[in-house]
Amino acid sequence: MKRLNGWQRIGVIASIVWAFGAFIHVNSWYADESTKYAISMVKSCEAAAPEYREPGIKDCWSSYQANVALDREGFWADAAIVSLIPIPVGWLTVYLILGLLRWIKAGFARKP
Repeated sequence: MKRLNGWQRIGVIASIVWAFGAFIHVNSWYADESTKYAISMVKSCEAAAPEYREPGIKDCWSSYQANVALDREGFWADAAIVSLIPIPVGWLTVYLILGLLRWIKAGFARKP
């Protein structure tokens, strides 16, 4: 079994940190955006119908939870794309750059 060198180990740790950090970032972004959207919907509801400000059957705030949940429907797909897709792309890019640099270095090391 081939062991990972130091740079590969750093890459594995960076990949794990990226996955968790990106997931947390997407979660935070979704929470902020869905809350902003739901609050703006409530404010426009209250502006259009001031009598709905009081709690009860026709309450503007009663739809708040439903709007937040509806806005977070695409969360898992977006979180997976943002947190997981860049990892193999990053690894492939680094290996391609390293291969290209080794190829260039080998070209200069050749003796006529």
